[in-house]
Amino acid sequence: MLNDTALLLRPDWAFHVAHAVERFVRTLRDDGGEPPYLDRFLTTLPVPERELEHQLLQELRQRLANLAHQYANTPAERARQLLLDKYQQPWTLDGHARAVGRNRTTLQEAFRRLTRTSVHRFLVQRRVSVAKQLLAGSDLKVSRIAQEVGYRSHSAFARHFKSLTGSTLMTYRQTKRPS
Repeated sequence: MLNDTALLLRPDWAFHVAHAVERFVRTLRDDGGEPPYLDRFLTTLPVPERELEHQLLQELRQRLANLAHQYANTPAERARQLLLDKYQQPWTLDGHARAVGRNRTTLQEAFRRLTRTSVHRFLVQRRVSVAKQLLAGSDLKVSRIAQEVGYRSHSAFARHFKSLTGSTLMTYRQTKRPS
């Protein structure tokens, strides 16, 4: 059956669909950017010309809709979304776990499965990502940027920034600012 099916599909079509699906599934775990919209995604796929391709797209639509729904309703996804939206808050793992109705161990395990990183590291990455934008695009003082992204300690902010970017705050600003 597989050999018969393979002959009915255009190899280039199947290849493009497979890569697009892989990118889409990654966006379900992504730490930023626009949320994935299934309909918009499906319109980016190559046009099906054969009946089998139409059937495969229908099945793909259903499976991806279920997958997106599963990710959207998990405590780990709610925790991830909280960190994306409210990164400025002074989160603790216990407080974060309470916010999504889980204990810290359960949340940490589920969060790691979803994002492939810890809650703390995800929060640090989010804060540094926003800080990079502020450093490159504003005249705010570095100490103010640290506060804006949720750090109470300038030294912790500088240490985290350097560990993720490999650059000091001022060096990053100087290299990323338009001349």
